[in-house]
Amino acid sequence: MTTGLGGSTYPVQEAILELGASTSLPSLLASTLDPPPGLILTTDYPDEQLIK
Repeated sequence: MTTGLGGSTYPVQEAILELGASTSLPSLLASTLDPPPGLILTTDYPDEQLIK
């Protein structure tokens, strides 16, 4: 663990998996962490009703 701005702690070189991401906001915000996670994988389901 490392300490960042404001005294918050988060993992170093960890992976983040976001399932059903839609707008991917949590993944985008996670990428701004200092230091950023070693891997961020974002997935979504191509629902035909949502795409139309």
